[in-house]
Amino acid sequence: MYINIFFILIMIVAIILVARHEALSKSLKGFVISLFILAIALATLFEYSSDNQAQSSRALIIGFQKGFPLYCDDDVITNKSYFYESGTASFQPNHTIGETYSIKECSLDK
Repeated sequence: MYINIFFILIMIVAIILVARHEALSKSLKGFVISLFILAIALATLFEYSSDNQAQSSRALIIGFQKGFPLYCDDDVITNKSYFYESGTASFQPNHTIGETYSIKECSLDK
């Protein structure tokens, strides 16, 4: 969310820069252009990281649904005793007794 606000602010400054390009100094123009490039780089990095996390999560969920065991912390969970709750991105026990595991804590390999 913060990156979106930052990007919007950079875009507003860039629009002002374009509109008043004769009144601004070269050093200020360079600074604004640098911030604009930094904002684009940060947005790209965020999207790349988010996409990698989503792919990793999808692989875990598909494996879990197919019956492969997941290793969460030091425990092994299966779809016989747990279910995946997409709202919280966690594995919940089928019964009231059991520990809840975030998808970030789990992997297909030990």
